[in-house]
Amino acid sequence: MGHFNIPSHLNPNMSIVDISDNKIQGPIPANICSVFPQLGRLNLSSNFLQGNIPPCLGNLKTMLMIDLSHNQLYGGIPEMSAQSDSLMFLRLSNNHLSGKITPTIFCSSSLKFLYLDGNKFDGNIPSIDISTFPYYSLSDIDLSNNNLSGELPRWIWNVSNLQTLAVSNNQLKGLIPVELCYLDSLKFLDLSKNNFFGPMPSCFHAQSIRHLHLSRNRLSGTLTNAFFNSSSLVTLDLSENQLTGEIPYKIGTLSALSVLLLKANYLVGEIPIDICKLYSLNIIDLSQNKLSGRIPSCLSHLTFEPSDGKSSTLDSTEVLGLVGIVDFGDFLRGANYFGITEFELFNFRVEEPFNLHASIHEQREEK
Repeated sequence: MGHFNIPSHLNPNMSIVDISDNKIQGPIPANICSVFPQLGRLNLSSNFLQGNIPPCLGNLKTMLMIDLSHNQLYGGIPEMSAQSDSLMFLRLSNNHLSGKITPTIFCSSSLKFLYLDGNKFDGNIPSIDISTFPYYSLSDIDLSNNNLSGELPRWIWNVSNLQTLAVSNNQLKGLIPVELCYLDSLKFLDLSKNNFFGPMPSCFHAQSIRHLHLSRNRLSGTLTNAFFNSSSLVTLDLSENQLTGEIPYKIGTLSALSVLLLKANYLVGEIPIDICKLYSLNIIDLSQNKLSGRIPSCLSHLTFEPSDGKSSTLDSTEVLGLVGIVDFGDFLRGANYFGITEFELFNFRVEEPFNLHASIHEQREEK
């Protein structure tokens, strides 16, 4: 463990500085830009650095990437750093940065990847007018785990090449804008753990979206027209909302679906037989609803094979730590999970015997 000491003399040929994953403490040297005037990549992540971010970093015309994540930096984002015309990648995640997010950080013509998650930023997400930019390149935005409030600004839904938007665990509110339907490049959307309310946009037909997390909000209405033309959808998490009605038979059209989480809503009716068409399904949680009727017998024939690197050695209780786990022994072990509560199990009738050893682990919690 030591301080970040740099030479006092000019090093014009140094373009990459990477001292990540060490135990360096203290401030980032204020003269770092004058010592390394041609710096293109700066990675100081996963240390114990403290203090403010040097404003001069935004003045370096050759700077492409800055990663200061997982430190103990405080203060805000320097205005000059936010105005860089060359910076493409900025990760300031998991520090103690605070205050309002400067609007200019979203106005860069070069920035493509912006990660400000895990800090103490507050206030509204700034409103800007991206129509004034000839080309807007921002594709990944992560503002999760802050103290942001207000509604999502409309300009976000006009970023045609947006691929990732994560704003979970803030205090955001309002309706989910209908403009969400037209983001053709969007692959990952996480609005969970906020105060969004109202119905989900019924026009959501995005073919590109793969992971959708809307849990722990106050979304209401039915699932009739939501998401069921999204053939590439891998994760659908709508748990802990106020959704009503039945699980639509159209759910069987989500051919790539691997994770289905509808826990803790007000869903009624039977589990549709079409759920058995989800051959890629690994994790399903329908617990804490008002479902009844028959459990489709085809669930006893699904292999629930782990997919895409999921470990087959994890116990089902380790996957999500959810309530009301029904553990069908080796049948649903590993990354494979089927959840209904003990109370709900008594309301179901199984069409055919599962011929499986079942044990119920009750970990009740308030809804």
